[in-house]
Amino acid sequence: MDAKKNSLVYKSGDAFLPKKATRFLGTYIVGNDHSLFYLNLWSIVHFSSGLTLGILIKTMSYSQALMIHVLWECWQLAIGMTKSNPRGFLDAGTDTGLFMLGFWLSRKI
Repeated sequence: MDAKKNSLVYKSGDAFLPKKATRFLGTYIVGNDHSLFYLNLWSIVHFSSGLTLGILIKTMSYSQALMIHVLWECWQLAIGMTKSNPRGFLDAGTDTGLFMLGFWLSRKI
C-alpha cells in the first residue's frame, strides 16, 4: 500500500489498485491528513457507490443500504484497513454519510 505510516486515514481499495491510482484517489480536495475533516477522491467513490447501488437495486430500503455500508466499514476495521481511534471513526462516519447521501439522491432521480 502507498499509505503513510503515521496517517490516520485508510484507503480501502489500495490493495487492489496500482500505486498511481491510489496516489490520485488519495489527493485531498478539502483539508489534509492533519485536518479534523477532509474530503478526498475516495470520498467521491463512496458517494458514487451509494448512488449506483440505489439506481441498480430499486427495491433496496434505506436500512438495508445503511447495513451494507456499515458492515463494509466494520470489515475494514476488523482487517486493519482503518484505525480504531476517533479520527478513524470520524472518517468511517463521513464515508457512510456520503454513501447514504448518494443512495438518497438515487431515490430522487
